[in-house]
Amino acid sequence: MSEPILLKERRGAVLWLVLNDPRRMNVLSDEMLDALETAFAGLREDDETRAVVLAARGKAFCAGHDLKQMQAHRGDADGGRGYFGALFARCSALMQSIGELPQPVIASVQGVAAAALVNRAVPAEALEAETMALAERVASKLPVAMGIGKPAFYAQAGLPLEAAYAVAVEAMVENLMEADTNEGIDAFIGKRAPRWQRE
Repeated sequence: MSEPILLKERRGAVLWLVLNDPRRMNVLSDEMLDALETAFAGLREDDETRAVVLAARGKAFCAGHDLKQMQAHRGDADGGRGYFGALFARCSALMQSIGELPQPVIASVQGVAAAALVNRAVPAEALEAETMALAERVASKLPVAMGIGKPAFYAQAGLPLEAAYAVAVEAMVENLMEADTNEGIDAFIGKRAPRWQRE
């Protein structure tokens, strides 16, 4: 039996989602999109996962859209227009859903990644270890603070400065009203380990 197109591996509080179609350079086929949508939907209610790593097998992280699947729709009555529009809308929704997840998501990119941005580059042999170290550091943070901070970060994007600060002020106040934030501050001041109510 063949392996699934998306592998899942739990490492403590970190969940690795691994694109597993290396023969086709992990293209965003309909099947890959199905698997990613399902995985992301499950993460919305997953309290066990504190950070997500998106990785891939093979020489390319993701070579973009599945051109063969796209070309197959040229024979549609509308020349493929409906399929193309639905595909790009689906991909846009998928990419936006990453920002909407409660957990931080880290892309561990090896080789080619179409239409991607880079925060840090490391030697290939160190990629997995460096990614895991970052994911564990992120996963160790107070979940309620991450749950408030991540949506606020994305809400600020593209706003005028005054509006962005208003979003930040609301997020910071909301965070400070949480019992675990209070506990964390008391623990820091008292030079002791925090005793979280919500893990």
